[in-house]
Amino acid sequence: MPGSSLRPVGLALLAMLATPAQAAPEPSAVADQIVAALAAQGEAVATYESATGDGASIVVTGVRIGQKDRDNRLVELPEVRLAGVSERDGGGYTATSAAFDGGTVVDQGRRITWTAAGASDIVLPSPEELSADARIRPFGLIEMTGISIFRSTSDAPATTVDRFVFTMGAIIEGQPTELGFDANGITATVDELVPGRRALLMKSLGYDVLEIDLAMAGRFDPFVDTLALDPLVVAVADLGTITATGRFRGVSVGDFAAGSRRDAAAEAATVEALSVRFDNAGVVERTLKRQADAMGVEPDAFVENFLGAVPFMLNFIGNPPFQAKIANAAQTFLRDPRSVTFEANPETPVSLESLVAAAATNRSALPDLLAVEVTANE
Repeated sequence: MPGSSLRPVGLALLAMLATPAQAAPEPSAVADQIVAALAAQGEAVATYESATGDGASIVVTGVRIGQKDRDNRLVELPEVRLAGVSERDGGGYTATSAAFDGGTVVDQGRRITWTAAGASDIVLPSPEELSADARIRPFGLIEMTGISIFRSTSDAPATTVDRFVFTMGAIIEGQPTELGFDANGITATVDELVPGRRALLMKSLGYDVLEIDLAMAGRFDPFVDTLALDPLVVAVADLGTITATGRFRGVSVGDFAAGSRRDAAAEAATVEALSVRFDNAGVVERTLKRQADAMGVEPDAFVENFLGAVPFMLNFIGNPPFQAKIANAAQTFLRDPRSVTFEANPETPVSLESLVAAAATNRSALPDLLAVEVTANE
């Protein structure tokens, strides 16, 4: 029939006309849900001044988050700009992104400010979910730039951070499948980061200000109950880099984050593999030179004298085979300080509980329990 080819198009148009358009979210309702979600975190009290909207874009001003019975803890967000806001099935709201630039946090005598901040893939849970402490991913990513941390007695920042990013993967079986963060361009004085005598030692080696980059990536597989740390990196300019990787079974990220369930989570966790590597970037040479100067000898001569004493210095470990591994690695590393690596690969997973018990009662058994190997410059 001539008109039959037009029938599907007509039916589709009728269906579109019959489906009511979703009403734009009410700005005040969204703002109320924001402060409710913020207040659900501990003993918080959250308020806002105003909420306005233009369709799916909502602006909430004057957000303040305090804590009950605590006058010295306050978060202030002059403006929160939400985009792509829509009602969520089951209650609450979602938003594609949010910006909360120029905020301030005051906590325990410190003040933290930032220039720009934003989040994406946002979920504002329903009141019922908040009261039930439902495990819902609140966001997929948060990024902040131009962070400054001030002591209460100073107008100059003690620490600055160029950029901070935190990511969270989908929630499966109550656990985030991925967690990651990057903190780039951290600059802080030694006095701010290192306590007491250690700060004096760092200064004696010529470190007054530290420049640090941090990164961590973790993946959780709920179907085999395994957490992979791959990797955790701490890099300090002109000092060195520590890189850690590992596999852990029975780890509940959510339970570790909740204080009430942390002890039970620690009892269930086991270590399958762990590696910690240090790459030298100057601290070893500075330390050896300082010690050599104090003794009035050349650094190479000091190293040889020191290596002769290493086996005796390791006797406190109480595990001769492991002591020999460390002594051999020390000879290689100190003569050419590039890297040293500790790797644990036990035949069967070792529980964190048994490691804590061994550390308290029989430390000499720890290297064998974890099957630790030590290598240098590899």
